[in-house]
Amino acid sequence: MPNIRFDYMYRDGGNNKNHGEAVFANRSSLPLDQIERRIKAALQDGEYFIAWQVKIEELFFETPSGDDHPW
Repeated sequence: MPNIRFDYMYRDGGNNKNHGEAVFANRSSLPLDQIERRIKAALQDGEYFIAWQVKIEELFFETPSGDDHPW
């Protein structure tokens, strides 16, 4: 049962970026291409998500700014 590493990025409205990753168990031993299709199908516009809604770490910057958004 290999794990799956999900790399993701938060980019604010000023194009500042924070990178993160989450590791998930692949208990069903799904092939990577099938996992990628399922994830992309669940994302807004195939690309965006709100971290707390999928229970992964939020990557906001320490100092809030007007450029922040939840996506």
